[in-house]
Amino acid sequence: MPAAVPHLTGPQIPISDAQTALNKLHSFISRKNLSRPLLCPHPINLGNGLLLRRAEPGDKEELAAFNARIHFPSGGRGTFDLFSPSDFEGAEHPTTDHSCFTVVVDASKDNKIVSSVWSVPQIWYYGNPDTLATKMNALDTGVPIVVVRPEGVGTEEEYRGHGLIKKHMDVHHDWARALGSPLQFIGGMPQYYCRFGYECAPERNAGVGGTLASLEPLIKKRDPKFRVRKATLDDVDFIMTTMRVNSCRRDGIWTDVDLVGWKSIMKGRQEGSFTAYLHYIVEYLDDSPEICEDAVRVGFCEFKSYSGNIHRLELADTDVASWEDLTSAVLSFVPQFHLEIMSRVKKQIQAAYKAPARLEGTGEPTTPAFSDEEKVKESENYLSSNWQFFLTLGSWHPAYQSVASARLPLKREAYYWFTRIESVQSFLESVVPVLNDRLRRSLTFSRVTFTFSITKSDYNAGGAPLIKIVQGKIASIDTLPLGTKVDSVIENGGQFVAFQGNTATRMLLGYRTASELKVNGDAYGYPKCITVLDVLFPKMANDYIVGYD
Repeated sequence: MPAAVPHLTGPQIPISDAQTALNKLHSFISRKNLSRPLLCPHPINLGNGLLLRRAEPGDKEELAAFNARIHFPSGGRGTFDLFSPSDFEGAEHPTTDHSCFTVVVDASKDNKIVSSVWSVPQIWYYGNPDTLATKMNALDTGVPIVVVRPEGVGTEEEYRGHGLIKKHMDVHHDWARALGSPLQFIGGMPQYYCRFGYECAPERNAGVGGTLASLEPLIKKRDPKFRVRKATLDDVDFIMTTMRVNSCRRDGIWTDVDLVGWKSIMKGRQEGSFTAYLHYIVEYLDDSPEICEDAVRVGFCEFKSYSGNIHRLELADTDVASWEDLTSAVLSFVPQFHLEIMSRVKKQIQAAYKAPARLEGTGEPTTPAFSDEEKVKESENYLSSNWQFFLTLGSWHPAYQSVASARLPLKREAYYWFTRIESVQSFLESVVPVLNDRLRRSLTFSRVTFTFSITKSDYNAGGAPLIKIVQGKIASIDTLPLGTKVDSVIENGGQFVAFQGNTATRMLLGYRTASELKVNGDAYGYPKCITVLDVLFPKMANDYIVGYD
């Protein structure tokens, strides 16, 4: 594994190999990288007057209105946010602009946009959580990989049923391949994306929640030494560092966001956009709030603007606050947030889409004006009797255990992302350091020599990866020639596990173990192979996979 990694670097602290590798990947997928491969480099004639092409700057207004109509108004605002980063000077999205969208236009209707998809390149970290990780060695726990998230999948109703989405997905998958991305993921309709090679994994949006009544004891006992304030751009480095350290302590998979990305998230989004998040800093005040000037930042929370759910809650490494302090302070603040902030944001979410105006000379988006018909009655100064809130922090999170269970009595069952791994071999090659570390930590297999294949059949093995482990370390991952039979692998001293369809993806991403898949009838093979795969691919937490679309 790489050397220790400092998160906050200065002239006196050299940048580690792991930090350098991460920075290079962020730079490679940046929209400012002139060498980055192009999405859909040439228009594709689909026949019947339909043309699939990469979006152009002049498509902004029409495409935003299209997505607002096909999806919902916030989808239009999200399109506007990502499509034209020049509108948000100083807060541009790091990887996405108009060139990440594809559209199908109908020449017979003045080149009207009738279908569209966009993709967001980003970085995932894949590794072995270490509860003792610090900001100096957090990135040492895994490896960064390029992933691509398709989104905004939509077609006008009269054009549906003609395979337009498949045409889009083909070019977006080609782009992912050109970017060196071993996987793509998307959130959306149950089962729909399975037709494009996507599998249900990993877990998504599990959580807990409560009501005003369940929070009342915390509100009454609110500690005045902890205050919650809105985050500013001066807090970006603190948020990034705290997020990375806690992700490495807890998650096997998480989305890494660099400083440019955090600035875009905090400054370059409309509140009523589906892509918007609101961030708050929790501070410790040694003296009274009125006179204290030396507040200590002890953590942060992130609200999803569209839902008002807490999407991220993280404790910083200080000697003045515990998880109980942080969670109690944030939960006490939640009703105030919904009353004062979400009541305004909901107006924007519910309003019909309008392209935002700009504050003259700033490039900042203004809140869209509402017509008389669109105005929403001002919120009364109370929350309704059926008001609820949720922390969608995953199936397990330290915040859940830091307060009494009566404060968070509601449960939200997990859903899942849809993930496509085109080549198991390419994915394995991208995470070899992590797999070797898991073998090294295994009491049983730290010195094993073993050869096996991951296939989709107990008869044909052609095209499948053949993994050779020598003395507890992966020595090679080769592609078996087409036409190779499983019997041939066995005759040469190897073993195999066959997975049904794309269900191996669930194992590779820590959503299900090989043993669990075997019980469900989705995996079949040699017992030793199953056991080794359980070591290589244990179940993993992944409470911070996000598109930041």
